[in-house]
Amino acid sequence: MTAEPAPGIGVTVDHLVFRAGAVTIIDDVCLTVAPGSLTGLIGPNGSGKSTLLKLILGLAAPAAGSVTIGGKDLRRWSRRELARTVAVLAQHSTASTDMTASQVVNLGRIPHQSGWALPSSSDRDMAQQLLDEVGVGHLADRHWSLLSGGERQKVQLARALAQKPRALVLDEPTNHLDPAAAWDLMEQVAAKKLTTIAAIHDLDIAARFCDRLVVLSRGTVVAHGSPREVLTTDMLAEVYGLKADIGVHPVDGGPLVIHTGVSPLAGQR
Repeated sequence: MTAEPAPGIGVTVDHLVFRAGAVTIIDDVCLTVAPGSLTGLIGPNGSGKSTLLKLILGLAAPAAGSVTIGGKDLRRWSRRELARTVAVLAQHSTASTDMTASQVVNLGRIPHQSGWALPSSSDRDMAQQLLDEVGVGHLADRHWSLLSGGERQKVQLARALAQKPRALVLDEPTNHLDPAAAWDLMEQVAAKKLTTIAAIHDLDIAARFCDRLVVLSRGTVVAHGSPREVLTTDMLAEVYGLKADIGVHPVDGGPLVIHTGVSPLAGQR
């Protein structure tokens, strides 16, 4: 019997460059993500976070540089093989309004099915189990159009997990969620211990859940390290144009960003 692969897989971005016409969007980005770690990509709007994720997923071709997953160049992965290894959760949850939550989760089994095969009984059982795990098992038969934003993101997380991935790529998945739903979703993600690369807009979420942070500004990495190392008053002023104090979170001892105003450096970078 073949053993299940260990959760988590290493991802390396090596001197990646991406251009749109004459404009450089991603400029010589290097990034190493350890297996099982949660790495957050942070930076202002337009800094290149979503574009970098597309490059990591093979949805855009770089002008230079490479991406390797598990030591294998991304260009050597088949689409099916990649879909069995890396799952995606975007900020906008989309699905046919006629589908039930369970049917949406079963979409995650497609990379493991042959041809146009229908979900098997084990697939359907897995869908229910995953919906239970993320806390929406009671919604299995509810149609997509009747789900709230937080419920949709949980269903999509269950769909991503149905792929049995070793890595998750998240593109600002909490942007349209209320604080409780956003926190709950990130707790679910962190608990899986999969290699996770997440573009994150909320600095408090990034500080609480990420092992490492990478700061992008105009397509370039300007800081990287632990949340404590990265979330500094200087970085927030220079990159975000924010005045802030950095406190200590009373629960986990991590950095706590306290916004105090707009920095004179706003708009200069």
